[in-house]
Amino acid sequence: MSIPSDGRRQDQFYGPTLMAASKITCPECKTVLKASKPVPAGKAVKCPECGSRFTAGADAAEVPLKKPKEAITADRKPQKTADKKASPKKPANAKPADDDEGGTYGYVQEEKVADEDKKPEIDYAPDMTTKDMRGPAASALVGPSNWLIVVGSLGFFGWLGVLVMILIPTLFPIDADDGDKSKPPKPVIEAEHGLSVVNDEKEPTAEPKNDPNRKSFYSFFGTDLALVGLLPWYFFLLALLPIFLGMVYSGLVTYGAVQIQNLEGYRWGMASAIMGTVPINSWGFMMTTAILLKFLVGMVTDDLAVMMIFLMSVEALAAIGVGVWVVTVLMSDKVIKGYAYKAD
Repeated sequence: MSIPSDGRRQDQFYGPTLMAASKITCPECKTVLKASKPVPAGKAVKCPECGSRFTAGADAAEVPLKKPKEAITADRKPQKTADKKASPKKPANAKPADDDEGGTYGYVQEEKVADEDKKPEIDYAPDMTTKDMRGPAASALVGPSNWLIVVGSLGFFGWLGVLVMILIPTLFPIDADDGDKSKPPKPVIEAEHGLSVVNDEKEPTAEPKNDPNRKSFYSFFGTDLALVGLLPWYFFLLALLPIFLGMVYSGLVTYGAVQIQNLEGYRWGMASAIMGTVPINSWGFMMTTAILLKFLVGMVTDDLAVMMIFLMSVEALAAIGVGVWVVTVLMSDKVIKGYAYKAD
């Protein structure tokens, strides 16, 4: 029996107490020979059972074998004393190889991802998309419609001021004093008591006289509005007709502005915006402010024509600008979509 270089006998390799690394089959007795190390091809091997010698084949199968418990016990017995003297530290847990690491966890990870895919996607961000197109349209029309309401209201109260300036001298007439103190004062007329003194036949109404040298609070570029009250009643009512028409005109401008502010009348809004640009709406306000300017500044200077024209021009241009602004906003896509939107 051959003895290996490590001093152990060959029967220790084939005994039940030793661990073998490969096996070789005897061609004569078919006995499986177990060796601790792989036997290279072409090496002569003697079978311990039948005693025959044979050459290991190049295609001999190499099967790793476990070391029996008896061999492990025999190997540890002589080292028992040495183990007691020097007890080695407990080795740290070895890191698994790349092939073995994460195998089980990879399967769980896939299950977790699959479960997450089944869950519905929830978006917690606020929805900033525009649902109702009437909101942006109403927001865009707030400023222009408010200014158009101001223009219409000022036009209405301007015509009302002109009407008041005509009615005051008519209802409360005041004779003009020529200022000549050398003339004797006018005598006081005495009338008898009773209805018999009333004369049914009245003298004809005096024709209105427009004296350029006569100063009047109601004068507008040389025309005294107080003289309208001296006209016959049918001419007087006819003279008031443009004032009433101007008030109605300004009222329609204001009504159309309120309609577009509530998104309730696109055509009304467009018509009122165009009407606001026409000086008919602002003419009454321009007359009233010009007369007030003449009264306030007339105490300082008599050259007021330029100042009155400048003030009236600024007011007319402001009304035109507001009307154009409203028309531009009404023709924008935002406002058109707001009017076309139908709620569900």
